[in-house]
Amino acid sequence: MENERRNFDQEAAVWEEKPERVKIAKNVSQSMLKTIPFDSSMHVLDFGCGTGLISLAIQPHVQTITGIDTSQGMLKVFQNKVDTQHLLNVKIRYLDLEHEDTLSEKFHVIVSSMTLHHVPDTQKILDKFYQLLEPKGILALADLDREDGLFHQDNHGVFHHGFDRTALSHLFEKAGFRNTQVQTAAETMRSVPNQDQRKFTIFLISGWK
Repeated sequence: MENERRNFDQEAAVWEEKPERVKIAKNVSQSMLKTIPFDSSMHVLDFGCGTGLISLAIQPHVQTITGIDTSQGMLKVFQNKVDTQHLLNVKIRYLDLEHEDTLSEKFHVIVSSMTLHHVPDTQKILDKFYQLLEPKGILALADLDREDGLFHQDNHGVFHHGFDRTALSHLFEKAGFRNTQVQTAAETMRSVPNQDQRKFTIFLISGWK
């Protein structure tokens, strides 16, 4: 695992050209919509929003959704979608939440997909999420089940080769979340060295403040 961040700006323009990525985001967002009781009064935060695949799926069901990311390139692609679709309830911000505390508002729900394995300190970011949530707020994160480092062709910027569901549930509880639930949200097949195909699973873990 590399201890340096990956520069997603170089990949942003072609990010969605891989159908697998779009399919994972679709399955994850469907799982979130089934699990979380979104409603039109809610303000939602999408951590590591990328090109907005998750945000745009949730957007019709909530009052506002704010997407934050550390890649200007990804956010540019996302912003183009928002402008083209004339969406008024989507906000986009460049923000490094790991190192900055510039979000003054609170949120009813925080979602994130396939971002947690790029964050070095899992407990620290969970603690921040807890502080950013309204009372009875919900955190819902989708990421890889524990794997042997073969999911990514390049592990630069990958700090965790997936997560053990039970161990991550304990981190949720340590941050203060209750009623933690975990379910499989998506599956994908990938070619790996010395094998034809390998199945990887993506879970959705949710907890209530």
